Amino acid sequence: MKFTCRKTMITLLVCFLPTMAMAAEPVAGAEQKPSVQLQPAPQQKPAPPQQATPPATTAAPQLPTEQPKLQLNIPPAANAQGVAKQQPAVLIGYIDPGRISTDSKPGKAGQTKITNKKKKLQAQIEAKRKQLGKHQSEIEAKLPSLSPQQREAASKEFKKKVEEFQKFGQKAENELQELQIELSNDLYEKIQKAASVYAKKTNLSLVVVKREIIYQSEGVVPMDITDEIIKLINEEGPKK
Repeated sequence: MKFTCRKTMITLLVCFLPTMAMAAEPVAGAEQKPSVQLQPAPQQKPAPPQQATPPATTAAPQLPTEQPKLQLNIPPAANAQGVAKQQPAVLIGYIDPGRISTDSKPGKAGQTKITNKKKKLQAQIEAKRKQLGKHQSEIEAKLPSLSPQQREAASKEFKKKVEEFQKFGQKAENELQELQIELSNDLYEKIQKAASVYAKKTNLSLVVVKREIIYQSEGVVPMDITDEIIKLINEEGPKK
């Protein structure tokens, strides 16, 4: 599995040399605790003052016979089964290898190296092409004065030079491809190291290559960490 992921990543990085929209869903909110609202009973109106009777003694003040009642407004209890099944959110980071290849310092250095190598090989191929065309013109100019045997010899010689030119072109292409794979391997190792450091620091469960998501459960929170990975790669610096 790890070998397959490495091979896929290297293939993607090679594609970005010269030749992930996803929005994080908010984490499910924490459980709401039942709110307790206190509603005091309505206050009793004071009784009207009684007129004192001259011969009677002063009556003692009367206390209310009913005590104030506290009314608790408690919402229905949450589904115990749903609460038991609720799991912590799974944090998944994803990266864009194309952006890392073009925006990181090692990626830019690799792009420059590939471009320079390609220009050098193209110049060599073009020089050999001109030599081959010149040789062809010389043979065509001599054909009227050549015997059948000489024409056959000249044709074989020219055919041999064409084959040599084709072999050189194939060799140049292989050389460029080998350099692309070498640089992609080096960048992949840097990405893997940076992803491991960042995932452990931020409690990510998984780091994947940016792809189109067909289905995502509520407990999964994807995050684009491309910028953070580029920053870590740039801070690491070149190999010594």
